[in-house]
Amino acid sequence: LVCGITPSSAATTRMTMSLPDSLRGVARDLATLDARRPRQASLRRSVSTVYYAAFHLLVDAAVRRVCASRTPAGDLAALIGPAPLSAPAQLVCRTLIDAQEARESADYDIAQRFRRSTVTLLLDQVDRAFAAWDGLRTGAEGQGITMALILHARGRAR
Repeated sequence: LVCGITPSSAATTRMTMSLPDSLRGVARDLATLDARRPRQASLRRSVSTVYYAAFHLLVDAAVRRVCASRTPAGDLAALIGPAPLSAPAQLVCRTLIDAQEARESADYDIAQRFRRSTVTLLLDQVDRAFAAWDGLRTGAEGQGITMALILHARGRAR
């Protein structure tokens, strides 16, 4: 999706759900490849892939929000505010952080050993976060989360 290009709503729904959901499916497939003794490479790729599923779910929402927004970035920061997050919003945020930390270990820490059970717990956590996000994405908390991601990325880019 590029700002200024608005596909039909049916196409938008397919695009929004296809990449994150496909990545989530691939991650689960990788975690269950070898029935008896999973290879570390498969488990590592599963962890990395499920992080990107969660990442793309939220980044896609953030990009859509920025492209549709007519509010200056400074005003957006004021909209988010320091309000406490609901349990579903906390789950989404915590999951993105947990998945990112696990992905960094999977991609860069060759001494780290992964167990299928641990990878499956992360996959299940991401599944719960996806379900929670469905209830959050169009509301104020969902907007706050996506705008926080955008503002964080802008701050890091400077």
